[in-house]
Amino acid sequence: MYIFWIASLAIYFIDPFFADSKFLNVYKISTILLSTFLIFLWLMYDARENQIFPSGSLKLSVIVLGIIAVPYYIFRYKGLKRGFVSLAKFVGFLIGAILITVVAGELGV
Repeated sequence: MYIFWIASLAIYFIDPFFADSKFLNVYKISTILLSTFLIFLWLMYDARENQIFPSGSLKLSVIVLGIIAVPYYIFRYKGLKRGFVSLAKFVGFLIGAILITVVAGELGV
């Protein structure tokens, strides 16, 4: 989970260098691919840690439709109670990432 925070911070600090660059589109595509790859790695790590064997179609759907597939994975394999706990942790992570971005922006970093 910490690698997502580190990647978010890295993207935040690298972002200004590409704001007026001719490589802006390449940068945006790269960040999307990196984010997708990190989500896929999280799925594989979580599955191995919990001795879950997700299907090939679930792995593919995490890459193609992560916003739908990740909550499906969480509730399907962890159940309702643990699913809500995991989802709450994820929302907390997102709020933390947003706060870091806002604070860094206010500090002028």
